[in-house]
Amino acid sequence: MGIFSSLFGRLSLIVITVSILSSAALFVMTEWIVRTESQAQIARSVDTDIAGLADIYITSGPAELRQRITDRLQLQSSDDKRYYLLASPSGLAIIGNVGSWPELSSENSEAGFIQLEDGTQIFARATQLNPDLKLLVGRDTSAQSDSVSYTHLTLPTT
Repeated sequence: MGIFSSLFGRLSLIVITVSILSSAALFVMTEWIVRTESQAQIARSVDTDIAGLADIYITSGPAELRQRITDRLQLQSSDDKRYYLLASPSGLAIIGNVGSWPELSSENSEAGFIQLEDGTQIFARATQLNPDLKLLVGRDTSAQSDSVSYTHLTLPTT
């Protein structure tokens, strides 16, 4: 006489199966929410940064903008890697830590995920400051991806 021939055995199997499936669904949903919110936070950060730099350009001119980009590059932390590129209309770098202009339209203030020459994936936004100057601002997404991938479900212990 097997354990699953009794009503209690079958009921226990159903409860265990439902619990495992519910836990797996909760984990997948939590992982998706964390990733989505992290990407939205990076996008908001890039948008705020590029708006601030555009404002600096409008109020103080290109020399002050170059100085502020230099300051931001010198003061960044290792866990929040930022990328900047101030370029000519042809994409020739004036100042910044991005080697060449990516496939983002500055005329449309396009944003998206791009891969740099060294393989780093960043989220970036490009904007046209004037007919002779365009700006790219980006954030490294690998630190965010690493922190999400190391998220574990922790159960309380007694």
